[in-house]
Amino acid sequence: MSISSPARRQPAAKATVSALRRACGAALLIFALALLPVAGAAHPRAETADGAAALLARAAAQINAGRALEGAEAARRAYGLAGSRAARFLAARLAGAGYFRAGRFLRAELWLRRALTHAPQPSARQAVAREMAALSAARPLNLRLSLSLAPNSNVNNGAAAETVTLWSLPFVLSPDARALAGLEASAGLEATYRLGRSATGETRLGLALYGRGFVLSPQARRLAPGVRGAEYAFARAEAALTRLWRPASGAGQISLELRAGRDWYGGAPYSRYGRLSVARGFGPGPEGALRLAGSYERRVLAASGAASDTLALEAGGVRPLAGGDSLAWTLAASRTGSDAPEAANTALRAGLRYGFARPVLGAGLSLALALERRDFAFSPYAPGGRQDLSLSAGASLLFPGLSYMGFSPSLSLEWRRTISSVSLFSRNAAALRLGVQSDF
Repeated sequence: MSISSPARRQPAAKATVSALRRACGAALLIFALALLPVAGAAHPRAETADGAAALLARAAAQINAGRALEGAEAARRAYGLAGSRAARFLAARLAGAGYFRAGRFLRAELWLRRALTHAPQPSARQAVAREMAALSAARPLNLRLSLSLAPNSNVNNGAAAETVTLWSLPFVLSPDARALAGLEASAGLEATYRLGRSATGETRLGLALYGRGFVLSPQARRLAPGVRGAEYAFARAEAALTRLWRPASGAGQISLELRAGRDWYGGAPYSRYGRLSVARGFGPGPEGALRLAGSYERRVLAASGAASDTLALEAGGVRPLAGGDSLAWTLAASRTGSDAPEAANTALRAGLRYGFARPVLGAGLSLALALERRDFAFSPYAPGGRQDLSLSAGASLLFPGLSYMGFSPSLSLEWRRTISSVSLFSRNAAALRLGVQSDF
């Protein structure tokens, strides 16, 4: 049963939506009745199937008649009795549809995710995916969870070399100033609540929490015996208020966003910040084929009280390619002024991401490449300031074939190298990240 948003619709569309609901309900009722076994079956398994099929038929009829919650409960009981994959899929999907229409959005999502695990063919999975999208658009609160685990060659953002040159003099770095390897674990939770919606836009309130911790490798512990991975742990809490405007043509959108947050490093307060950004999309779709954005951020360091102000501009877009592949690009420029002279800088960045439409070894594959130039007019370590050139590359694999309840494992390889005119800031880092992400 396809889920449709319970939000208000235009009068001209109500008849079509109502007709579709009746048609879907009738189809599900016919399918449920078709699952009924032949009368007279005495085997316990047949009796169980008989009870499940009867409950499925009742659930479909109740949902189609507007008694959504009763139908959802009947489908839930049918799921417990179902003996086949097709029956479990139908029961879970019916339960999700019923709870959705009853306004029980969290239960609806859980049952639709359960239906995904029993989808008998790709078309059934795609149908549930459309229902999940309708559910996400209809409910006011949406949650997104991310988890990852990654061996990392440079958990402390340490220097690449053991010896560096400062003011034309060689210095040997302490072990904790050099790159230390370890295992990185991170988790993030993002909650978005829709405060209001109209035909031309909506307002959202968001909260994001993120944490990253490390365990040093045995070699790193031998190199720096007095150092613990917890010293490099990072955490962030952020609140956001977003307003979206959608043109009547449906092409592109305008967004205005205000963010405020705090972060911690090594368990101690690190900085607080506020950011105001505006973006406009051009072309078809909500984001558009071209996107322009600008932002202003003010950040204050907890330890010194030094404040910095950053102005940034960005342009980006996505170009469809032959065979369904896509190429995304970004160009960005920023300028930072600060009470601390060594923090003031200007930066230019360019990035490309290529997405493959066809699976590679059964996985969705995307490749990324980025180049950044950052100039610091002043450096306490060199008379001519400091110039950094950074190159990063990555490959991401998503395995939808291993999905469970709409969550798929992902694997990404990340590499970054920074060449600095002040060798203390030259960096090498690589990470192999194993994560889990929602398909919706």
